[in-house]
Amino acid sequence: MANSPVFPDAIVIPIAPDDALNAINAEALAELNGPNGLSRQFHDCCLAACHPGNGSHMADIHEQNPDFSLEVSRTQEGVQIAVHYPPMSSVETVRGKSHILHALQNHIRSIARDLLLHGKLFRSQDSAEITNGVRTLIEHAGLLRATQAHGIPLHRITYWGGQRITDAEYDHSKETGYWSARKFQEITTGGGQGTMKGPHKGAIEGYSAQDIVGARRPGFTQPGIIANEPPHKHIDPLVTFPDMEKRLEAFVRSSVGIMIGPGGVGTLEEILYMVTLLLHPENSEQRIAIVLTGPEERYFRTILNCVEQLLGSDVRKRLLERMSVTIGNPKAACHALTEQIEKPGGVVDYRRAQNMSLIWNDTLVIPPDLQKPTQFSHEAAAQLELHREQEPWQLSAQVRRAIDTVIWAHVTQEGFERVRDNPLMLRGDTRILNAIRDALRYLEEEGRVAYRNGPVKAVEFSPA
Repeated sequence: MANSPVFPDAIVIPIAPDDALNAINAEALAELNGPNGLSRQFHDCCLAACHPGNGSHMADIHEQNPDFSLEVSRTQEGVQIAVHYPPMSSVETVRGKSHILHALQNHIRSIARDLLLHGKLFRSQDSAEITNGVRTLIEHAGLLRATQAHGIPLHRITYWGGQRITDAEYDHSKETGYWSARKFQEITTGGGQGTMKGPHKGAIEGYSAQDIVGARRPGFTQPGIIANEPPHKHIDPLVTFPDMEKRLEAFVRSSVGIMIGPGGVGTLEEILYMVTLLLHPENSEQRIAIVLTGPEERYFRTILNCVEQLLGSDVRKRLLERMSVTIGNPKAACHALTEQIEKPGGVVDYRRAQNMSLIWNDTLVIPPDLQKPTQFSHEAAAQLELHREQEPWQLSAQVRRAIDTVIWAHVTQEGFERVRDNPLMLRGDTRILNAIRDALRYLEEEGRVAYRNGPVKAVEFSPA
């Protein structure tokens, strides 16, 4: 049953004169009205942003909002976006006039801007051009400008973690966000609920304690996950990347440190992405502040055991030399990350020695293969190189793609339809397959994996 109210007219979202959308020509704007792939993507991303809740699938959201539509037009006053039949929870009536909540208006404007930029920025598979495209999206969102408060520049960190978490894990992330804000830090998250929302809510309180005005709370998303992880209303700004690989690159290049909380398969993928970069020989001198933190140790012990099973005990030891684990103490976790950033020889000193901005890390080496989107198909899954006859960073990259494929199978409508009666087949060394299977089983048992219509056997394992 639809949950859309009946409004006599469409609800119009105005576009400010200085907004980048007003600089886009009419022909390009018309692409958002369709019928075409970009129009459908715009429709789905905006509907997901307006839809309440989390862990949803796009087909379910469509079913609940069958009449939702958008129309982008240019008037004498500039560009405007008309929204028809939005979800009731996204609308408020004030003084007799209905409007889309202003936070959601900002999300819709940013989604329109970013989707129109994707086609221009990512036409090439050249590594440098991909990085430049990611940087340009960040720039258009205003995130290449440093925020200052009381004459002190705010450092920007990333907070990774899942949305299917316990109350204790949420409270831990919120308190960590509070202490980070008190340390004059901005926090970027994946924009969804759970560990992606808690740090932003805590940061709002921390900024108030320090009388910090103008601090941003960025949220990075992409069309493939936005229905399952709808952006929360504290995000400012929302940035939409075309795929997971560009999103991950944006996280690591635009931050001076990374806090990682408990999560599901998405967080496991993020950890493996970071492991790949840390193990790459050309990043051996990089200073990257990383802290694993949560109210309990079990999640991280399981993930680190998985890494050891995949890559060996020596690799686990090397990784722990470049990151720290702080359990049960949000204030101490924040202190540990800040120490890695600000200590002599830490991130700040390294960036200054390299004549590099604290806003953007352009010396971090991201292998070209890590920038290319995962190919989602049964054939591509079967061809992943899950064996030990390669460098540890290469194996880590291959396992990350395997996890990304599992996410596709569980989270997206297309993936669900394709694996429902025909599971993916992962082939490789028995030890590696067991490590992946054990990690997935643990996440399922903990309730950290969202299924559509109940558990589905999405993946099978076959020793090579």
